[in-house]
Amino acid sequence: MTEKKLVVAVPHMGSLIPTKFMLSYLQMQKPCKNTIFVDMSKPLDMARNRLVASALQADATHVLFWDSDCVFPGDSLVRLMERDKPVAGGLYFEKTPNFLPVMYLHGDKFFSHIVEYPENELVKVDAVGMGFTLVKREVLEKVGEPWFKWTQRDGRTVGEDFFFCERVAEAGFDIFVDTGVKGRHIGDVDIGEAHFKQAINLMREAQKKD
Repeated sequence: MTEKKLVVAVPHMGSLIPTKFMLSYLQMQKPCKNTIFVDMSKPLDMARNRLVASALQADATHVLFWDSDCVFPGDSLVRLMERDKPVAGGLYFEKTPNFLPVMYLHGDKFFSHIVEYPENELVKVDAVGMGFTLVKREVLEKVGEPWFKWTQRDGRTVGEDFFFCERVAEAGFDIFVDTGVKGRHIGDVDIGEAHFKQAINLMREAQKKD
């Protein structure tokens, strides 16, 4: 059996890495040999591609994409490793109202947010953000370069994470989100599931009044 080797891949667009992120990283349980790579290249898709290339060169069996503006509980990585899926992400939420979950299904023309999900279960999705997502080496090898790329479609910009997820599906792999692995988007206010639930409840109440 191949020994597991993890690379934590962190793109960082700012100057200083947030203290909250570093504390989350230091407190994270790491079940195998591991190292952290940080890339400050711009744009973001370039940083992610450079991180993947470095991780593969370092013989990583798993790459954890972890954005520097996200924090997760200490058992999150262990949970995702135990799921043993090609691609498995944690559940986190957009920074802006209505604080929607960063996991998606294909819509009529584009991806749509999943707003109804079971608690503490593995949910199959069509796309997930890279805020806290574990990817096996075999996926990255089969997808090939470029793993991430900003694109244009129907007059709108398509993020590098959607590009990656579409390439993953084309390569024959499934994508999952563990809804029991819940993180927060950090900033002046840390955004988590409570913000999303409050926003969605307000929306539903307004629809009832209409």
